[in-house]
Amino acid sequence: MSPGCTSTWDGTADLVATVTTDGRPGTLTYRWIRSDGTSSGVLREDLAQGQARVRLHLLWTFEGKGRYQAHAELRFVSPAGPSARTELTYDCP
Repeated sequence: MSPGCTSTWDGTADLVATVTTDGRPGTLTYRWIRSDGTSSGVLREDLAQGQARVRLHLLWTFEGKGRYQAHAELRFVSPAGPSARTELTYDCP
């Protein structure tokens, strides 16, 4: 096991997707797909009446020295919708 990098974000990235809703109650199901081949599995977020947006988090921990180009994709299962993708670089000299 490699030691964690002592960067300002301590080796963990908090990726946040802000999803706008129509304000109706229901359940949003989604999954995060990471470029390292890891999938979150299906996750659920219950939405209350009048809730205009929700924040979906993915915590991704990196360890050791090196540089890694990474990306994560948010895929909606239900209701179906467009996916979103973000990129990040882990850099620990």
